[in-house]
Amino acid sequence: MSNIVTSGKDGVLSRLSARKFVRPSSWSLRTRLLAVTVLTVLMGFVISISLLTWQSTEAQKASALMYTEQLADTTAASIEAQLNAASSTAHQLAEFLAADRAQGGENRQLAVDFMRRIAEANPDYLAVWTIWEPNAFDGRDSEFVRRTAADDGTGRFVPTWGRYTGKLSLEPAANYDLDTADGDYYRLPQRAGHDIVMEPSVYSTGGTDILLSFIEVPMFEKGKFLGVTGVDIYFPKLQAELERMRPFGTGFISLVSQAGKGIADGRGAGKTSVSESFDFEQRAAVRAGRKLVTEATLDGEKVLRMLIPVPIGKTNTSWSLVVTVPERAVLAGVAKQRAWAAAMGVFSILAVSMLLALNIDRSVLRPMGGEPGVAQTIASRVSAGDLTGKVSLVQGDTSSVMAAMARMQQSLHRIVLTVRNNAESIAVSSTQIAESNEDLSGRTSQQAASVEEASASMEEFAATIQENSSNAFEASSLASDAAVAAAKGGDAVEQVVTTMGRIHESSKEIADIVGLIESIAFQTNILALNAAVEAARAGENGRGFAVVAAEVRNLAARSASASKEIRDLVATNQDLVTRGAGLADEAGTMMNDIVERIQRAAAIVSEISAASAEQEKAVTQLDVVVRGIDDNTQRNAALVEQSAAATQGLRHQAQELVKLVSMFKIPAQADLIA
Repeated sequence: MSNIVTSGKDGVLSRLSARKFVRPSSWSLRTRLLAVTVLTVLMGFVISISLLTWQSTEAQKASALMYTEQLADTTAASIEAQLNAASSTAHQLAEFLAADRAQGGENRQLAVDFMRRIAEANPDYLAVWTIWEPNAFDGRDSEFVRRTAADDGTGRFVPTWGRYTGKLSLEPAANYDLDTADGDYYRLPQRAGHDIVMEPSVYSTGGTDILLSFIEVPMFEKGKFLGVTGVDIYFPKLQAELERMRPFGTGFISLVSQAGKGIADGRGAGKTSVSESFDFEQRAAVRAGRKLVTEATLDGEKVLRMLIPVPIGKTNTSWSLVVTVPERAVLAGVAKQRAWAAAMGVFSILAVSMLLALNIDRSVLRPMGGEPGVAQTIASRVSAGDLTGKVSLVQGDTSSVMAAMARMQQSLHRIVLTVRNNAESIAVSSTQIAESNEDLSGRTSQQAASVEEASASMEEFAATIQENSSNAFEASSLASDAAVAAAKGGDAVEQVVTTMGRIHESSKEIADIVGLIESIAFQTNILALNAAVEAARAGENGRGFAVVAAEVRNLAARSASASKEIRDLVATNQDLVTRGAGLADEAGTMMNDIVERIQRAAAIVSEISAASAEQEKAVTQLDVVVRGIDDNTQRNAALVEQSAAATQGLRHQAQELVKLVSMFKIPAQADLIA
């Protein structure tokens, strides 16, 4: 709130006094709106970016999984084809040998040559071999004891075409007759009764360690075990192929056995088997030859992992192709998209904040003229009757809400100050009128007492006349003088009556004026209440207080005029009462003179009965007149008392009006114009 000085018809703001409202310590409206908007936009962007990122992540993952699955299926199919080809080769060899045996098996060399052609046709095979039970092939084992390069000391048919030295060469199979693990490759197919693939193992060949696996086909005739054909496969070509495959640039493909042993790894030869990072679910999938898509952790990094089973021929074994792709590689595009979205979000938030700040200044703070909290404080203090505060306005601001509230407060200050001064004047005037009425009432009471005494004297005078009627004739001349004196007394008394009538009329006018004052006081009270209501409704309609102020000034002027009339009438009443008192005194003197003359004439006019009778009649009439004066005086006294009571009520109402106006706190005049 403020008290300011305005000049001109439009009330242009010219100065602000020293006291100012302190802005609330809390955030300003601009800051609050910006904070709420920025937080809202930020939340929207965060939610949108999070949702977009999640959707993009899921879509990218789905796309990556689709690509990975296609790549894995293709690669697995290629590896499966290679392994199945080796299995088919072993079966072809078994079928050829079985057919050769059925024809008598007379030429082992034919079988050896067939095996050579198979080995030459498949350079990816490390070896092609067969091992037969003793005399199971042709019954001639004893003839072939160390006979050829394919024969050992047993003479059994155990030829092997292998590349153990880098060149294809023929040699007999080794270690097949051992009961150790080295001889399992021959005993296990016999026990299994079906095709098997040996768990890959490292073998030293030609001074070089090579990872090998054997695909073996057992041969039976009527349930009797005859022997085994097999193909030794090794994986340098597969290793090279997998190393060239880099899904998403940083991913890799691995091949693991059913037991989880690494066979080939796209990260390079000699790396730790990827199976060492398998969890229980992945190990179970590998053992069961089951497809699995999952997320895992490798070397502390999250990866997407797909396991594709690779069944091998007619064996009951499946190896697993493992495709591992780092999530960061899959989601690289998502990360770029998220970074771009975040940058756009920050830019959008800054742009929205700048536009909002400009719009708040232009559309809210500038029309408001200040913070809404300050306006609320102003309205609260005005509604509480405190008009002592100041409003801090921007220089040249005459059209804002704050400027309107400042003008409203200044107008209220003038209205309250005027009403309070007028109410105090009315209270003082009504007090003076009450005091004058009290004095007038006292004088009127005294006059009534005097008239009563005069009436009593007239009764005594009548009795005296009756007593002196017998001597009336002797005082005829004195009676004439007494009659003249009585006439003068009658005139004086008549003037007293007239004067009392005027007093009566003046008392009526006083009553009317008092009624007018009461009406003015009542309307003034209503206007004061209206002013308080208008103060509570301060806003753009604050200019309506000017109308209320004008009405209050008119009522105050009427109150002043009524007060002046009351004072004039009171003065007139005082003059009339004074004159009435003088006339009453003169009448009393005349009556005394008459009495003396009548007494002196009583002795003379005792015999003048007729004249005395007439004198008695005149005295009786005079007594009636005096009684009328007494009645009028009593009525005047009652009217004066009523006027005093009305004036007292006006004084009380004026005092109440002063109390009501005193609820407003207004600065001193010096502060107002400072």
